[in-house]
Amino acid sequence: MVHCTEIATRLHKTATTMPLSLQQEIRREISIEITEITAHKSTPYRTYKCMIDFFAKLFTKNNIIKQLLVSLGTPNTRTPSLCGSALGFLGPEPVLGVSRRFIRTKLNQWLITQHWAIWGDLGHTQRQARELISGPCPGFKAKFLSFNRTQSRAVTGLLTGHNTLRRHLYLLGLIDSPLCRGCRVKEETSAHILCECEALASLRHMHLGSFFLEPEDIKSMSLGAIWSFGRATGLL
Repeated sequence: MVHCTEIATRLHKTATTMPLSLQQEIRREISIEITEITAHKSTPYRTYKCMIDFFAKLFTKNNIIKQLLVSLGTPNTRTPSLCGSALGFLGPEPVLGVSRRFIRTKLNQWLITQHWAIWGDLGHTQRQARELISGPCPGFKAKFLSFNRTQSRAVTGLLTGHNTLRRHLYLLGLIDSPLCRGCRVKEETSAHILCECEALASLRHMHLGSFFLEPEDIKSMSLGAIWSFGRATGLL
């Protein structure tokens, strides 16, 4: 009803550019129509429908009115949204007057904030993960969802250190030596395999773009490239 009254008010102002006789006629019809609609106790949809019918009659009276209504948006094309916004809520209460999209956005923002808070409170734990992962990244979600179980397990293990590399198995007491199977010089950790093992330099250049890397470089690598390299090593 607010929208209809606004249009009617603007029609009153526009009518001042018309001949006096036409001004009086249109103002009289608008006043009568608004009085009847306001006094009629009906649903918001019925009220708006009555106003639409009234405007449709005015279309035939003067081109100025027609142009004004078209510039405002033809009532028939605006009916669904305006009637929907005018109707009261139908369903179990209490009701939260916000959209699902708004709720999803706020929940995602809250989850990201909480994720960063937990990441910042790791302290001295998760050393290998913090060395190779920059932090929570929503952009990785879609890529992980496109992986199968084998790919997800391999990439997650390689970036967090919880994998079948020799240092991890040594800490679990399953093997006697943590030395790398490739170079047999340093401990076989995720950072060693991804960045510095000389025996894997050619594979690293082929899949990651460089013979030797720094842990910081891994943080900006695509998950697909990391998976491709890890599979090629045969160590996972």
